[in-house]
Amino acid sequence: LGTRRIFRTVPTPSDLQRFFEVSPISHIDEVQAPTMFLLGKCDRRVYLADALQYVQALRARQHEPHVKVFPDDGHPLSNVQTEYESYLNIAGFLKCHVLGVSESNSA
Repeated sequence: LGTRRIFRTVPTPSDLQRFFEVSPISHIDEVQAPTMFLLGKCDRRVYLADALQYVQALRARQHEPHVKVFPDDGHPLSNVQTEYESYLNIAGFLKCHVLGVSESNSA
């Protein structure tokens, strides 16, 4: 997938502290809303392993996020089939979490 993060200079301790402060993982205990992740396996901006680490941290806190990984897409989920599946997943997620309609009740 290419090169992992490359720094041109060594980050200072204050850089590392700032990176952590702005990282979503440092705020994981504040997550209360239902969450959905549409991930491209070939994403070079949000590495799949990093996104799945966040998902795992949510699950460890008794949250059950909806996760869909698209094996042939990157950061822009731009494949036509991916866009179609994304819209279906988003509609189902919103139907469940906004309207309160579960899959078993929607038939």
